[in-house]
Amino acid sequence: MTPLKSLLLLALCGLAAPVWAIEASPSTLTFNRQTEAFEVRLTDAGEALAAADIKATRFMVGESNYSRMIAVTPIDGGIRVAGTGFLEVGSYLLVIETRRGTTSVSVHVPLRGEKSVLDQRTEALGGAKDEAMQEIGLTTPVPRGSMRFTLPPRYTVGQGLRLAAPGDPGLVYRWLVNGSLEAEGAGALELTYIFPAESDYTVRLEQRSVSGDWKLASESTTMAEDTAAIAVNAKPGQRMTFTAPEGFGKYTWSLDGNPAADGRTAIIAFPAAGAYDVVCRCEGRDTDLPGSFFNVRYDVTAK
Repeated sequence: MTPLKSLLLLALCGLAAPVWAIEASPSTLTFNRQTEAFEVRLTDAGEALAAADIKATRFMVGESNYSRMIAVTPIDGGIRVAGTGFLEVGSYLLVIETRRGTTSVSVHVPLRGEKSVLDQRTEALGGAKDEAMQEIGLTTPVPRGSMRFTLPPRYTVGQGLRLAAPGDPGLVYRWLVNGSLEAEGAGALELTYIFPAESDYTVRLEQRSVSGDWKLASESTTMAEDTAAIAVNAKPGQRMTFTAPEGFGKYTWSLDGNPAADGRTAIIAFPAAGAYDVVCRCEGRDTDLPGSFFNVRYDVTAK
């Protein structure tokens, strides 16, 4: 785990942000509507920061910056955070750089007061849910009349990929991922795949010739990265409560790879000094492809 990854997290579970010299209050924001706005108080040893002390902010998902989703305005005593109309359901880490140090705020965006992006686009397209899914990236069609496709450069572990290739009904095709057969059939053939772990991936579409040989129709490469982990401090023997956000059908918690709890809330004990890996696997969100999941990870140091 690199130091950078330990600071940047798509934090789908609600727990305190990393411990910094600069304190942010509140440490968690929740947007239920696109138009909501919040003020975050920033202090250094109890002294409020001036607006001029705020240097920069980043709105992070893993190592990607989605700052266009929010507007951050420095004010005396902290910052004002407002939605720009581009918020998407999920959870983010707002990293705040100041002249005195860096801190962060966990930002959850359930948008419970509004319809989901998928529902909004489906309505706008007259009920065409498949087309809406293509628009927001839940499925990626191969251009009509072509068997060639190009994948995005990066996915998140647990994210689903759907490729629908138009094919001649008289021909047989097959999809392979890293050499493993995933689907085979005549005519238009769909691939649905969930990236299971961090790795490079090669997705290959082949067509069977009249001689029975398989020939390459198209191929593209991508990579999957796990979410970065939030660094959390604990004391030996301490029990900590972790709470995941609403919106998933199943939550599975593990401690150092061993089952720890099920359900939205987990109480996990750290019996001795040392480093611990806490993971929440969140599954069953309505807007995700079946089988998709999201790992929420914490690097806990008990000392």
